[in-house]
Amino acid sequence: MMKILLIAGHGDGDCGACGNGYREADLTREVAALLNERFRGVCAAEVADTSKNWYEYLGTHKYDFSGYDYVLEIHFNAGGGVGTEIYVTTSERSIGVETAIVKQISNAVDYRNRGVKRTNFRVISRVKAQGVSSALLEVCFIDSASDVNVYQNRKNDIANAIVNGIAEGFGLKQQTASHWAARYFDKLKGLGYITDDAWRNYDGDLPVSFALALLDKTTGGTWKSDEADASIHWAQPIVISLCGKKIITDKEQWLGGLDNMMSNALCLALFDKATGDMREAYVGRNPDHWARNCLDSLCDKAVINTPAAWTEFEGAVTYGRFMALLCGAFRI
Repeated sequence: MMKILLIAGHGDGDCGACGNGYREADLTREVAALLNERFRGVCAAEVADTSKNWYEYLGTHKYDFSGYDYVLEIHFNAGGGVGTEIYVTTSERSIGVETAIVKQISNAVDYRNRGVKRTNFRVISRVKAQGVSSALLEVCFIDSASDVNVYQNRKNDIANAIVNGIAEGFGLKQQTASHWAARYFDKLKGLGYITDDAWRNYDGDLPVSFALALLDKTTGGTWKSDEADASIHWAQPIVISLCGKKIITDKEQWLGGLDNMMSNALCLALFDKATGDMREAYVGRNPDHWARNCLDSLCDKAVINTPAAWTEFEGAVTYGRFMALLCGAFRI
């Protein structure tokens, strides 16, 4: 089976380009994770160590890329332009794969197709020197509000397009139309944690009550208490149960919002507590939003590796993202 390595650009203290409230290093890691999920069933894929800045690392170290058939380095552009483009080295003979990638992205989300360009960037040059084809993809311009807005709203479509471009270029089976979150639903349903097909509403906003009910099931089932009273609200016993498990500490706050939509901020706080106490470095810190402490704590615990996806703290969590976070947090 064909084997692909995905390299997320920047990191290890280098944030890369910044624009519209986003850092390139965060977005490249998000894209790498999205692609890694979608390559299943198409080919074997692997994300290179995201703690490394591969540009800096390969300046002083050697690395064996010979075990891969293709290496894709992921970046976001800057400099006042718009659209998507991709680079290969001057020694790359064929650009069919790269042409297919930017064509698929452009067709999927209407980005300007800036085409395939040739430059001997360090990482792809080191890879090509070992006889392995490689490319550096600039997904879009991080300093273009229009590009970034499309990315944030259509990132799953962009990831699908990249996978389908590689599949087209190499003659592989292309990605099916199934939703990226379907595999999390299938896992949780197979284990008996989900019985309601409402969870197939992958991109729908998730009610707090549904979220708490699923978390309660996956953390051992309902904790019994004489205080539990379903006549108050069907999810009231679940709040009591999660209090008993010390996952929830403010019972009244949660009881008063059971019919609301689960926000990113509340979700982060819930999972930070469910996976152990907040990391000490963030206790008492006063960031721009209180939930950033929870986000950074979850990143330190390796529960979240795509922080940019969670920084819209007051936005609603979807069914799909909640299931994905749950499976990641508890290694399901």
